[in-house]
Amino acid sequence: MSPFRTTWTPPAVLMRTGECLVPTELSWRRADRLVKAGFATINPHHQRWLGKLTLTPAGRARAGLPATTLQAAES
Repeated sequence: MSPFRTTWTPPAVLMRTGECLVPTELSWRRADRLVKAGFATINPHHQRWLGKLTLTPAGRARAGLPATTLQAAES
């Protein structure tokens, strides 16, 4: 079951790091749904045709991740 109340399972890398590449690891359609729900932001010009989806604080809380990866590295 997805923590984002979706019928699909989010990519493991997104649930582990709070970031993933679009459309390599997650489709643009699904990424847009997370953005519209307020759980993520997209940098559409990350690498050529790849976008980078990053979870917002609300998305990180929903996924059970610490507030930032920097805080996780310090603990």
